[in-house]
Amino acid sequence: MNTLNTSSEIAETEKIFCPSCGVAVASSDTQCHNCGSDLTVSEEESEARDASSINPIATSTPKPERKKSSKTAEISSAKKEQTTLIFVSVAMLLLFSVLGYQGLISGKKGFSLSGAAGAGAQPETQNPSVNSRAIQPDAPPPKVITDKSVLERIDVLKAQYEKETDKSKKRLAALALSEVFIENERLDLGGEWSIAAFEATDRNETKLLLRAANLYDDAKEHATAAQLYARYLELDPKNPDARVDYAICLLNQGLQREGVTEMRRVVDEHPTHQKAHLNLGILYAQIERWDEAKKLWQTARNLNPNNDAGKRAAELLERYGAQQ
Repeated sequence: MNTLNTSSEIAETEKIFCPSCGVAVASSDTQCHNCGSDLTVSEEESEARDASSINPIATSTPKPERKKSSKTAEISSAKKEQTTLIFVSVAMLLLFSVLGYQGLISGKKGFSLSGAAGAGAQPETQNPSVNSRAIQPDAPPPKVITDKSVLERIDVLKAQYEKETDKSKKRLAALALSEVFIENERLDLGGEWSIAAFEATDRNETKLLLRAANLYDDAKEHATAAQLYARYLELDPKNPDARVDYAICLLNQGLQREGVTEMRRVVDEHPTHQKAHLNLGILYAQIERWDEAKKLWQTARNLNPNNDAGKRAAELLERYGAQQ
């Protein structure tokens, strides 16, 4: 390793200037003490440098400078690229860390977020909003469970599930695990164990599959939720509520055409489905197809003007009725 020269030592020797950063260095130095660039040059490069000094380019404040060797230029270019990459990486990490928390806007959990399709799998105390599965920002990072007693309970239930051979008891253990994770705001894991319970029934209890789809959707894992909704609808294609939730789940993934197609199917097959009319009207309004939107809202309002969906439809008609 070369020893760094002090400023006084440089002053006592013949000064030259680093071709990369312009800092004064001693003629005996082989490496710049400021930027680390290689100061050694070949005879051809030295002759070229001396020749160029005969007719230098005129500047307002000329500085003693020599041409960069190809090796020095490569080192300097590599350093610039490295610095740029580091800067871009840091910027992207900061951006993702900000975006990752933008979804933290709701204190609800579990089935309280379930939409129309949750009717067969949710508690009777639920009072869902008109469009509780409306398009949401991305979810925050999953919550880490740290409570020792909860972790111990999870371990006990997992051991019970693994050793159980009776399918009905295996189903109960899986559902108990699902409830524990729901209570601790890990809806994704609640959905995972709902699927385990569904498998324990030899895939006969389809409402458990629907429950899993609802939980993954509430956890904003829309891709997984969409797959589960599609799987459920293969078993029960006539469930309009599940198809409405499936449509909104597709929209949450940016699959506009697919989402509208599924919502349109519900309206066509179930002309009295109020929420499907309301939501499809909202989708048409977003692309300024106002005539179709208003007709759908009028139908939604007329089907039941006294519930949440009817009141919401009346509000939209009042607000956007003049749009052409």
